[in-house]
Amino acid sequence: MKYIKLFESFGNIDWNKIVDDVCSKYIISDDEGNHVSKDPHKFLSELEKVLKEKNYTTPKEPNRPDTFGGPGGIERILKNAVALNNLAKDKKERPLDRYLMEDILIGKFFNGDEKAAGKSYQEWLLERGKYRKHHDHRGDDVYLIEKIEDMPIWTPEDDIVRNNHWGFYFSYLFGGKYYTSHKEQDKKKSENEEYYKNRAEKKYRDVCDRCSSNANMPWVSSDADYPKGMIKKSEVCKKCNPKGEKPTGMPDFERGYYCPICESPGWKNQVHDSTHYDYEQFLKNIEYWKMILEGDPKNSNAKKQLNFFENGLYKEGQKCKCSFEKLKYAHDRYLQFEDYVSLKNMKKNKLYNWFFAKM
Repeated sequence: MKYIKLFESFGNIDWNKIVDDVCSKYIISDDEGNHVSKDPHKFLSELEKVLKEKNYTTPKEPNRPDTFGGPGGIERILKNAVALNNLAKDKKERPLDRYLMEDILIGKFFNGDEKAAGKSYQEWLLERGKYRKHHDHRGDDVYLIEKIEDMPIWTPEDDIVRNNHWGFYFSYLFGGKYYTSHKEQDKKKSENEEYYKNRAEKKYRDVCDRCSSNANMPWVSSDADYPKGMIKKSEVCKKCNPKGEKPTGMPDFERGYYCPICESPGWKNQVHDSTHYDYEQFLKNIEYWKMILEGDPKNSNAKKQLNFFENGLYKEGQKCKCSFEKLKYAHDRYLQFEDYVSLKNMKKNKLYNWFFAKM
């Protein structure tokens, strides 16, 4: 990690070097250069003592943003803005926690194992004392630091969450159930900045037709921003296509002809010719419903059924609603991605006969 220098309000003390000096007493390296820990708990206890002696700034109980009611309107907006600004200021002025957790505990004491480092830190909090134990509504143990003065000195104020009655939760500190790592915070901040930037530019993200989420879709100003020839929006969804954008495959039309691009006729209204296995059954159904109508000309269900099966037969020259340009984009996109199976299937579809005749 990039070495962090603290603000002038901390004087000229290099706090990271102090951490390194204390750490050097508890870390050795083997012949292969791997870090071998002596005792992370003793290290943390000594470091806390040294930082207090050198007057490292202690955390204060933060005024957290109000997301559960309270005063509305401009008053609430301003209070929340001040709260968020103070939390951000604390992260800048007291950044030692990041260096300590990521570079020292995770990086050196536990050779990159964040889970093991977090478990050890929570055990150190218990070993350290200065806490009380309660039980939640399920009977599970809940550990709380009673006073803000007893919080580990490097704790960011953003990690300090109060229980209504008994103190401050262990579970929001490093290794706890609700702890948010610095990497996760960075990612969230980046996502928020991206969101507000794109919304200011009046961009939006569509819902993916496959996973029904927009979280992994690209920001667009209109449908014109999507790749030409795209059939399904899932083609550009990072969740559904994690290896990168690729076109939706063209089906083989063995059961009937329809257009998956404009959905005309729809999948449920496919048209059939003699190459399809149920073509003969369609002809029999047509004859059957004609016979029913001859005996009962006002039978509305018979009319409906006859219409369905007659429309289900392919008619010479029949085509979908796609323009030549739209089909050309889809065709060229398959060529671009070398999807020759889909190109072959396109040619099978008699609804596209006019297109290939014009190519």
